[in-house]
Amino acid sequence: MKRTKQNGITLIALVITIIVLLILAGVSIATLAGENGILTRANDAKETTEHAKEDELRQLTAIEAATYLEEHGYEDPSGETITIPAQCAVSQVEGENTLEDGLVIIDANGNEWTWIEVSKGEMPEGLNFENDVDYTTLENALHTYTNEYRTGSSSQVLDCSDTWYRGCGIESPEEYNKLYKNMLKSIYENGGFWISRFEAGIEGSNTNTTLARYSHTDVSSVAVSKKSHIPYNYVNVSEAQKLSTDIRPNSTNKTSLMFGIQWDLICKYLENNLKLQENTLAIDYILKNDSRIIGNYSNSSLKLNNGMYNIEPYNESHKEWTKYNIDTINYVENMQTSEDINYKQLLTTGASEQTKTMNIYDLAGNVWEMTLEASGESNPFIIRGGYAYNSSETYPMAYRNVNGITNPNHSIGFRIALY
Repeated sequence: MKRTKQNGITLIALVITIIVLLILAGVSIATLAGENGILTRANDAKETTEHAKEDELRQLTAIEAATYLEEHGYEDPSGETITIPAQCAVSQVEGENTLEDGLVIIDANGNEWTWIEVSKGEMPEGLNFENDVDYTTLENALHTYTNEYRTGSSSQVLDCSDTWYRGCGIESPEEYNKLYKNMLKSIYENGGFWISRFEAGIEGSNTNTTLARYSHTDVSSVAVSKKSHIPYNYVNVSEAQKLSTDIRPNSTNKTSLMFGIQWDLICKYLENNLKLQENTLAIDYILKNDSRIIGNYSNSSLKLNNGMYNIEPYNESHKEWTKYNIDTINYVENMQTSEDINYKQLLTTGASEQTKTMNIYDLAGNVWEMTLEASGESNPFIIRGGYAYNSSETYPMAYRNVNGITNPNHSIGFRIALY
């Protein structure tokens, strides 16, 4: 009988082949999609390129801003015309040049400002500001318009007003009232005002972390409104007001700490314009009751995109800030332990896109922000917006709190108004 030889593989060889193929597949997947994989590195390179392109556009806008020696008009795609201050130009970055998204301008020094629109329909007609009655009429109308953000919760400070007090950084009640009237008139004539897009940062601290402040010492650094800078803290109101005044982009417009009425108008502006995806809560509820989803609080869950963090900004032994990598996850929602280094952190300006509302960063949480409104005499100055170590439910964005004039610390910074 003639036998036919059959070729094949044994079961053992088959198993070995499958194992080898699985190993090769695992290596290939890791090479493509692992932490240092080709796809991950390609995505990081793409984001780095996009960031570099944005930085270039911001620099070009700052160069353009230097050519505007006088204020000028900008027509939004909606057809509305906004007055742009001298030495400022509308950002060339996509998504920052419309009222719908939040209009951003950049001055010749590279500082960024965002427009806060105030509905002209809420302001009385025919005011010419030839006497104090017109200013009072406008002030009352704006207080009525923002009333829900003036009353707040039962636990917050209520007996406050935009009133001069000794130590606010403005020389006299007369000078304070003059600045306040200038602000009101500007809102009426222009239909709004500008605020620094970021909390005030320390110039140069985006590359030199030794500039970070850990005590109330020398206040000689320049304040800036730029991304990825360490917040300018450990200052008293008078110092913050001077820093705010020095940042102004031209000799015509004014800059200062924000008045209380301006903070309330920001809240109303967000209520009217902010749209949060996949959110079922009313915007006014978020601003008045729980600002977790728009701010850096102890109970927030944030994805960090750039910048740096500091675990204990009040501790001199923690002078070095840690730089984030792209897509690093900072907070785990409802984290209960303080042993994890990602719990309660102060962030550099604009570190998370989740804290951006109408192209303004960190209005809620991160550091308390000073205003020029007063309450009583013992602790007269008001701070707004909460801090990174606070609960978002206890200190939402609209909340008013008091602090002593001479009590600078790590949790209090400031934001600047331009009008």
